[in-house]
Amino acid sequence: MTECVAIVYQLVPYHDARFSAAASRVDLSVVELFGQNQGMVWSRGVARSFPTVSLQLAKGTPAFGLKRRLVDTLEDVNPRVIAVQGWAGAGALDAILWARGRGVRVIVFSESNIYDHPRHAAKEWVKSRVLKLCDAALVGGRDHVSYLEALGFERDRIALGYNAVDNAHFAPLQGAEAAGTAISRPYYLIASRLAPEKNLARGLEAYARYRTVAGAAAWDLRIIGVGPLEAELRARSRALGLDGHAYFEGFKSYEELPAYYHHAGALLHPSAEEPWGLVVNEALAAGLPVIVSNRCGCCCELLRDGVNGFSVDPFDVAGMADRMVELAHGTVDRRVFGRASRALIAKWGPERFAEGFREAFELAQSKPARPNIIDRTSVWSLAVWK
Repeated sequence: MTECVAIVYQLVPYHDARFSAAASRVDLSVVELFGQNQGMVWSRGVARSFPTVSLQLAKGTPAFGLKRRLVDTLEDVNPRVIAVQGWAGAGALDAILWARGRGVRVIVFSESNIYDHPRHAAKEWVKSRVLKLCDAALVGGRDHVSYLEALGFERDRIALGYNAVDNAHFAPLQGAEAAGTAISRPYYLIASRLAPEKNLARGLEAYARYRTVAGAAAWDLRIIGVGPLEAELRARSRALGLDGHAYFEGFKSYEELPAYYHHAGALLHPSAEEPWGLVVNEALAAGLPVIVSNRCGCCCELLRDGVNGFSVDPFDVAGMADRMVELAHGTVDRRVFGRASRALIAKWGPERFAEGFREAFELAQSKPARPNIIDRTSVWSLAVWK
């Protein structure tokens, strides 16, 4: 019998770091439902110290096929506690219902905050019913706690520490190694999926305004990532006259990412909707100053305005550009900001996740949920509909 099974949709490097740390605190196995996304094959992060079961189901697998394989796997592993990644997917709902029928406790991993999507009363009621079937939650920060509390989840069943990355992987180069990678001029870095919620069109507009002010001293912009808006954003960049200054670098593997951070002068993250923003963790671990949208879940946790960067209104293009000028060409000492970034993120590594996971594991067993028939029926109906 395994103490705990965590169920994720795709195992990516930050999971490797988190679960490897957690496995030193809890007897843990991980079930991966869907495997690698086509065109975005991540390499392994840290060596895994936890057993995994990869179902490798194709996207679009019928709900019954997903449920059958997942249930069979959980029956084989026979955990005391399961942890599910959010509550929206059919896999999570099926696992929760399986657990409730067998007296298995449930932890929910949640990064939702009030800003990450438009909120509708009917959907919020359904979410509150799902949460009634969960015994504990592991979340990132204060905004995520507040959101769960607004849905009726008790604060004393919520642990903190979910949003962590392998800080060591992104740490700045030292000594001779660092000297050998020096470049003549830093650049602004955007690391993001090229999707509507990431607000990159306004990011490009802000960068164009910044260039107008900074003139010949202006930094270039490098954008790493892929997504449905790539063609549209490339066209917008050309229309803004950014050819030769804004570079679309495409998807980069986990091993390639640190070099982009190490050569950058600062991270720009202008998302309009963002549950957290793990790229901010990565940038801080690399010792970068950051300009971060105040709609990002990480903003109140990882950003100290005027200390390690600046928060911005993602809809205020002029304000974003002003901050870019200030950070790159004003009186800001970017080395001091970078040191502040590293000091702040030092408390947000995999060990933070491990401690929070262990706390949630204990809470799930000591403070069990008491769902009623309406809660159970609502979630069952939702799982069937999914």
